[in-house]
Amino acid sequence: MKGGAFDRIINSSTENPPCYFMGNYYTKQAPSSEPRKPEADAVKVSVVIPMYCCEDYVEEVLDDLCAQDYKDLEILCVIDGSPDKTLERVKAYAAKDSRIRVFHQEHGGAGTARNYGMAHARGDYLMFLDADDRYTPSFVSKMVRAIEENEADIATCYFLSQNHWTGSKKDNCGFSPSLLLMGNVLRPSEIPDLFCSFSSAVHNKIYRKSFILSDQLLFTATDSINDVFFVHAAHVCAAKIALVPEPLYTYRLHHNVHSISSNRHLFQPDLLTVYETLHAWLKARHQADRYQDAFCRLWRGSFQHMSTFGVNEDFQRLCVRYLTEHEPWCHMSGQKRERLAGLSTKVPALRKKICSVKQKKHSPDTPAYQSAARQIQQWENAIVNIGEIRRLLALAESGRPASRESLTRSLCWKINDRYGRWGPALLISGKNALKRIHHT
Repeated sequence: MKGGAFDRIINSSTENPPCYFMGNYYTKQAPSSEPRKPEADAVKVSVVIPMYCCEDYVEEVLDDLCAQDYKDLEILCVIDGSPDKTLERVKAYAAKDSRIRVFHQEHGGAGTARNYGMAHARGDYLMFLDADDRYTPSFVSKMVRAIEENEADIATCYFLSQNHWTGSKKDNCGFSPSLLLMGNVLRPSEIPDLFCSFSSAVHNKIYRKSFILSDQLLFTATDSINDVFFVHAAHVCAAKIALVPEPLYTYRLHHNVHSISSNRHLFQPDLLTVYETLHAWLKARHQADRYQDAFCRLWRGSFQHMSTFGVNEDFQRLCVRYLTEHEPWCHMSGQKRERLAGLSTKVPALRKKICSVKQKKHSPDTPAYQSAARQIQQWENAIVNIGEIRRLLALAESGRPASRESLTRSLCWKINDRYGRWGPALLISGKNALKRIHHT
């Protein structure tokens, strides 16, 4: 696993936008080669779209954005070294609308493309969208209204998730509906489970650019999940977040064979890089302890999702190394680590899901049958990956001398898992239980 510790902040001049330098995972934003635009050319909203192998979707996304009822925007299309005809199609469309600006870079991933677009953005607000999704005509206007009227740093909306593989649709994705009980404008410090209350996706949000630059936030340069760090770091830094409880766009999943979501099995190690980066950033801000529980819950969900994409021995070994050598896991007892990393609590739930799907009799060669088979295969992959990681962790732990403290912690976790609220009463006979744990 490559190094990813938080080292330093560099380049804070106004000519070159500030950035983090973090091992190999942050890339310095390229300074704009364009002359500074006069004030008359300034716009309110900059929409940044990384584009790679999306020639079939160029017209759809640009049609949606050029037809927005909010007109004071620019559309920055960053062609990420795409080998197909994406660049030609974007240039042809840009000839029809002066608000479209076209950039081209060597292939470096969506994260570096977003950073590049942000370095060239002229708007007061930033939006980062995908090239293969669909957007309602009022998407931008409603997001701008929410962030301006509430004087927020971030506004976030619901979206519709449409899975091409399974045919399933989910409404009101994007943030937890329970947040609306607290109002439409929230202070992050008031949200108990900040990291898990919002989607890690960047597409359903609008950001005040001055806020992003002042906190020097960039996307990681990983090939996938490069928005996880940016989104959650922005939530930590924001003073106010405005909620828009309307599904304003459709997130299309697995319909593009070149998309990251359709090739997630190739990018499993990125999970460790991104979370190492996020924890290092929190620690540098002296907020790692405050957000440790939320961090672990966020990791748990991401880890289970990523582990469904194929059985991968390299991914298993990297997870073991990460969980034994890096914070916050390296200071935890074995039982607590397994619990908080999702290695012990997820497998029974996955087996239950498999049994439930198998009980539904679908006719072979039907979309429902294929969808069920694909779901079962993904869950079985997760079970195999989790089981092997637990085995390798046990081997790693067996080489370490067991301390009385770690045994006591192990005892507490086992009793709590088995007996729940009756656990404290059972701790009265702790000496005998400790001996039994030691011999198992």
